[in-house]
Amino acid sequence: WRVRTRLKFHNLPELQDLLGLCWDRVDPRKAGGKRPAIVGERMRVVETEGSEELRAYTRELADRAEQVKKRAVDPSEDNMLKITHDGRVASVFNGVPSEMWPTNRVTKLDACAREVWDLYCHSDEASGVQLVFCDLFTPKAGSGEDAASLTSAEQFAQQGVYGVLRDKIVSAGVLPREVAYVHDAASDEERAELFRRANAGEVRVLIGSTARMGLGVNVQRRAYAVHHLTVPWRPDWLDQANKRVDRDGNTMDAVHIICYPTTGSYDVVLWQMIETKANFVAAIGSGTYGGRTADDIGDLVIDATTAKAIALGDLRVVADPRVAEDHRV
Repeated sequence: WRVRTRLKFHNLPELQDLLGLCWDRVDPRKAGGKRPAIVGERMRVVETEGSEELRAYTRELADRAEQVKKRAVDPSEDNMLKITHDGRVASVFNGVPSEMWPTNRVTKLDACAREVWDLYCHSDEASGVQLVFCDLFTPKAGSGEDAASLTSAEQFAQQGVYGVLRDKIVSAGVLPREVAYVHDAASDEERAELFRRANAGEVRVLIGSTARMGLGVNVQRRAYAVHHLTVPWRPDWLDQANKRVDRDGNTMDAVHIICYPTTGSYDVVLWQMIETKANFVAAIGSGTYGGRTADDIGDLVIDATTAKAIALGDLRVVADPRVAEDHRV
């Protein structure tokens, strides 16, 4: 065990008073207008059990992190940011990342496809629209076009995880014409047409990255659910993504916000970190933070100690008990 000191914020009540001199704080739910309720009043967690391949790979990541910590490897070859990225990718594959999609194990994409189909059926009468956020393996331009002539490897190289998820959603029962990638709308005119189709209920599932679909996407008229396949790097990205459904002008009475961690992967810790930061930022922004001090947990990059804790399956070293109990992860 080693003592670690984090950046600490002091005198937070005074900080909030100072911000109150130049900020007008308005609670959106009390400022008029009509916003839909969030089912369960918070983000719902749908877990996927980590495979033995994932757990073995996570132990390899811990060994790499130990080498980085000892400075036994050049930073240009390996570093904690790269290890964190590899851990995020492994959580999607539920095992060792590769250039081909694994067909021998269940992944979070299977869980997401089931949820999308279930919510598709429940919102069918109102033509509810669902947004799926994935920041890894984004597709290349034109990947939404017919790829029947491509091999499996070529199709995965072109469409990435998006194509795999699209196939699973279509296999569940969603019509192919009702699934779209936001990345295929390159120009402002194409984006406007895509959003018009979503607001009209012609596109029922919209897949995109947080950067491309978290801001400036006005599809709230029938927005019914947000699915997070990956963990956003910043709390404001998470908030903006969720605001695609949690906003005025939505005709739905209630909306769903869902995340998909893979147990035994980096997902669990990263979700705890991003939600801790998001809750802190939201409390300061609204002037409701009750403490005098707060710790900054830093960037969402796993350190060597945390990598080892994840590999051992003992998250007490990193988990906030309140978050762990509340989120069941």
